[in-house]
Amino acid sequence: MAKVADLQDCLDKKKAQSAIMMESSSKARKRMSELEQKLYLANKERIELEQEYRHRQNNAVKMGKRIKLLEQQISDTSEQQIKDTEAEEDEMANKLKDLQEEIDVVDSDFQRLKQIED
Repeated sequence: MAKVADLQDCLDKKKAQSAIMMESSSKARKRMSELEQKLYLANKERIELEQEYRHRQNNAVKMGKRIKLLEQQISDTSEQQIKDTEAEEDEMANKLKDLQEEIDVVDSDFQRLKQIED
């Protein structure tokens, strides 16, 4: 009987150890599940952030191209404005020259008529 009691006592200890191990195992599985969920969420967030980064990077590249295009348009417009201004100045200079020639002709005629009159 003592042997049965010893075996029963040993069985009870093993059951207690088994229960502790089962609880530890259950906690470990739960912790692992939580970690897997966190890993999944972290990967999902990383992917979303990478997509957002690429999107913003593409927008920055497009903006850079747009800026260069606008700068070129400004440069072209400035050059055209300078050319137009120079052309206008040349045209005005030619008109002034023509007017001066007309004045000179009229003045010459006036001087000639004045001499004839005197």
